[in-house]
Amino acid sequence: MKNLFFVLFLIIFSSCSIYKPVEFKGISNYSFSKKDGCKPICIELNIYNPNPYDITFKSAIIKGSVGKHNLGELNFSELYSLKKMTLSNINLKFDSELNSFMPLAAGIFNYISGSEVVLSIDGILNVKVLGFSKNILINQSIAITE
Repeated sequence: MKNLFFVLFLIIFSSCSIYKPVEFKGISNYSFSKKDGCKPICIELNIYNPNPYDITFKSAIIKGSVGKHNLGELNFSELYSLKKMTLSNINLKFDSELNSFMPLAAGIFNYISGSEVVLSIDGILNVKVLGFSKNILINQSIAITE
């Protein structure tokens, strides 16, 4: 019985100590393409997994905005797993509400006319690591230009 307790203690202790935080590296790409299913915009995030094991995504709570106008929430376009010790590209799509259309239309018009448009995302990606839930904080703004 003592040996079982000791083994469980070692497993729990080692699982806590071998985890390195997953790193959000930034927005690598964005698209307004309807053929890719972007209604109205898709974003590609770069996330680095420094761990010697794969990590799976559980959920995302990320809000997007153009300027001061809310676009809605970003959702996974497919299920993802971060491969061990690699930089992964994660595609997210906005789930926009109808009342977000006017600010988006104004932002797209500014984009087409060559004016600077700032796209901001803010929220949390939730991942599953060794049976535990961990959060990755996302907070970034980029200027969208042609």
